[in-house]
Amino acid sequence: MRKIPTTEKLEATVEGDIEMVDGVLRVTRMRMHYRIEIPEGSDEAAERALASYASKCPAYATVGDAIALESTLNAN
Repeated sequence: MRKIPTTEKLEATVEGDIEMVDGVLRVTRMRMHYRIEIPEGSDEAAERALASYASKCPAYATVGDAIALESTLNAN
């Protein structure tokens, strides 16, 4: 993530909503909340990484059109 070391310092919590759509249960929304320890002064870089990662993430690209995705970041 933009030259921010992530090994053992990145944690994600994912929560989703399942709804009946046209008679079929589907995951309709997912919320990803990331927590990461970053070096002092790297807040802006971490926020830019969160804002741009979706365009480079294969998983996000795979489900992004079918599921409403939301990402938040707690950097400390």
